[in-house]
Amino acid sequence: MKMLSNGAKDYKAKLFENHDENIHFLLNTPLSLQRQVWESAAIKATLPAGACIETVNDTEITAEWISYPDSINTRIILYFHGGGNSQGSCLTHRKLAACLAQYSGCRTLVLEYPLAPENRFPAALLNCHQAYLWLLANGYSAEDIILAGDSSGGGLVMSLLLLLKQHQDPLPDSSVLLSPLFGDLSGLPPVFIQVGSEELLRDDALRLSQYAKKAGMQVELEIWDGLWHVFQSSVGKVPEADEALQAVAKFIRRRESLA
Repeated sequence: MKMLSNGAKDYKAKLFENHDENIHFLLNTPLSLQRQVWESAAIKATLPAGACIETVNDTEITAEWISYPDSINTRIILYFHGGGNSQGSCLTHRKLAACLAQYSGCRTLVLEYPLAPENRFPAALLNCHQAYLWLLANGYSAEDIILAGDSSGGGLVMSLLLLLKQHQDPLPDSSVLLSPLFGDLSGLPPVFIQVGSEELLRDDALRLSQYAKKAGMQVELEIWDGLWHVFQSSVGKVPEADEALQAVAKFIRRRESLA
């Protein structure tokens, strides 16, 4: 068993130290204020040098392109952020997505999908579908698209794959799920799953992996010892978060070499 880094130990200690305060905040603070607090914290994040942010305000989608001067323009990650379907944005996940884009070398499109409760299901899923079709309409090939998401965003990735299959749309090359929230999964592209050993969704990820394998999908599952829900969002602060995103990047590069 690999020992946790000092950075991970310190971060984890702070999570436990502030546990009661965090629970009280989640249970007693209006959703609008929770969103505001998250956005205010995210805007202070330092992005990797050279990261370029380009806003997309199309009639069909609102999103952000994240790229670098040496990004591979033909290889695309379509990223769906987490936040329980009711929080999160391009801004809150900008650093995570920027680091993923940097490590993978792929241009990354982070979707600003409609949130609940203002927008009822399946509004978010349908917007994810629109974003995927928007990429196809703008000249990107399905085999050059990787779907990725964390937490509820990982759930949107799996839901979109099933919707694409149902509509007989071209399927993407593969997908990456970070702590995902599952239907016939046969015929779907390879999936790479990362989860922390100490999060509530670990067993869900295990069941998803087993179910997908039984359906004939190619599945890679990584369980990171001693780590928490979407620990990858601590990139730049916790070494394991950077290592995990680098592992995602290796998976994407392996897929690219097979194309």
